[in-house]
Amino acid sequence: MTSKPPDICQGSVVVPTAGRGYGRAMMIVGICDNAARPEVLIADGKTRPLERPKRKNLAHLRVLRPGTPELAAELSRGMTNRRLRELLLPFAEEAAVAAGRNATENKTS
Repeated sequence: MTSKPPDICQGSVVVPTAGRGYGRAMMIVGICDNAARPEVLIADGKTRPLERPKRKNLAHLRVLRPGTPELAAELSRGMTNRRLRELLLPFAEEAAVAAGRNATENKTS
């Protein structure tokens, strides 16, 4: 089993580099330790709510900000989708730049 990089933990802000979530800021809300390859659960609070996170291979993620113990504790206590969206909002532009597109393409009313 491959070990996960040290900056990958619950609460890390990541951007998928492949798949439908490509270029959107998301947060790691869980880690799958039983997988043959390292995988995490990611959510953004809108297209992927906390109740239905996406399982993603670590090879298809880019870390924008490592997680903190405070964020991991908040996730454990029960973060809301609204709070998750608020936390990810400052990273929308950075995620769009990482994906090579405008941040406004990512927004829907």
